[in-house]
Order: sequence, then C-alpha cells, then structure tokens
Amino acid sequence: GLNILKTYFSGPQSATVLVTSNPTDRKYDPELAGRIATQYSDVFDLRTGKRKTRFEAPFPTELVDYSFSGKLGLFRDAKTKQRLDVYDLGTKKHIVGFRPSQEENSKYQREVHVARFIDDRHLLTLRRNGGLAMWDLKTCQAVYTLPSTSVSTIFLDPTRRHFAISSGGIVHLIEAASGQSCGRL
Repeated sequence: GLNILKTYFSGPQSATVLVTSNPTDRKYDPELAGRIATQYSDVFDLRTGKRKTRFEAPFPTELVDYSFSGKLGLFRDAKTKQRLDVYDLGTKKHIVGFRPSQEENSKYQREVHVARFIDDRHLLTLRRNGGLAMWDLKTCQAVYTLPSTSVSTIFLDPTRRHFAISSGGIVHLIEAASGQSCGRL
C-alpha cells in the first residue's frame, strides 16, 4: 500500500493531477530524521482517471511543486533543504539542479522554505530568513529579489501570473514575471 502525502493540480490545458506517496513498508532513512526515503510522484489524467507516469527521484527528495503545464516536477533535497531539482516527469529526465541560497552564511539561511513554479522556465523561492527571489531556470540566476525577513509563504493565483505575500500585517500583491507591486490589501 501507499501513504498519500500531497496532491498538486496542473492547469486546465494539461488536466492532470500529481499525487505524491510513499510505500507503507516504511523504509526509513535515519539521516532524514525519521522521514521515509522513497517518494513516488504519480501523474494521473483527470479526463480518464488513468495513471500516465510514475516518477521516483534518484535520491531522497520531496516534491514541492508541479508546473502549470503538467510537465515538470520541482523537488527539494530532503536532507539539507538547500538544493532544488527540476525533472520532466514524462521523460523522467533531469532538467536542472541548483542551490539558490549558496551565498548565505548559515545552514538555516540557505534552506529553501518555499519553492513554486511560475511557468516552465521560472520559479519563486523563499528562504527561511524571508528572502524571496524569482529564478530563470536556463541560467540559474535570480531575475529579481524581494528582501524581507517576515514573509513566511507565497500565495500564487490560479494562473501563476501574480502572487501575494504577507509582511508586517500587510498583504502585498506582486506581478510574478516582474516582481512589481500590483497593490496592497
């Protein structure tokens, strides 16, 4: 059997759902603080209900997002939470891997707290210390950064064109592609 961990939906064009799970035989890795090392990522077609593919990362990792296109999975290293890897789930090919916060001094500051796809070429990351950046996956370079020490998560709209962050009790609406403010609530 399997334990269902998380569920992610693609955009309407792809009409797929990605379900992450792990086996119930409990193959624990002591270096992962009791978490199960094996994690499956199954993509199902919402029109037919049938599984299209199963992906298993070649190292202990956790899925943190599924692209709007339904093609890519974004994985974070389960041990250090500092490395991100993007895989094409259909072909099972590794697209890119990088450490977005390598310049930070402490291990805690290098941890990627949240990572989300904007599209198949860009993603947002939020470090433990609240620093937010949008990355170009072709160059692994930050396109823009929004420094803040009080941001704890990123809320994307259904199209992934805008996101909201809360900082200092104010909700800020941001255009994802540019990092420009769209207003405050």
